[in-house]
Amino acid sequence: MGTKCQLLRTLTGFWLAGVSAAPHMGAQTWGEVSIGMHAAYNFNDLNEAALGGHAIVGLPGGFAFYPAFQSYFVEPGTLWRVSATLRWAPRGGGVAPYVGAGPYWLRSSAGGLSETDMGFIGQLGAEARLRNLQPFTELQLLKDGAVSTEFVAGFRIVLAGRR
Repeated sequence: MGTKCQLLRTLTGFWLAGVSAAPHMGAQTWGEVSIGMHAAYNFNDLNEAALGGHAIVGLPGGFAFYPAFQSYFVEPGTLWRVSATLRWAPRGGGVAPYVGAGPYWLRSSAGGLSETDMGFIGQLGAEARLRNLQPFTELQLLKDGAVSTEFVAGFRIVLAGRR
């Protein structure tokens, strides 16, 4: 129960910070807002494929808030992860590299037992900055006790901002 409350407080804090800062930021300081889908494969710890969704909310200075969720294909039971990273990418068009880091929360359940893990996620990726569609690939390093590596690929659709 304590871990759920801690995650809720963290995500609420991010949300409140964004909402409270919004009225004080001019139109020029906000970047794009996009949503997308991705597929992932964990090579080490989980050794499973996953599907998920994410959003990118542009912040000043090339930074962005990057919340994401994904559900892994496991038998039997369920396994899913929520993350909230802060990422940075240089400004400009074409293909842009990016890096990100932040906390994640992993929940697994099988056979009436469930377990919750919190950890740290690091991201290194590249995205194609096309007009409305932005395909991307990234490598994620997950650290909770063991370190695992995930390959992620997907796309984002720009809803607002640079087009």
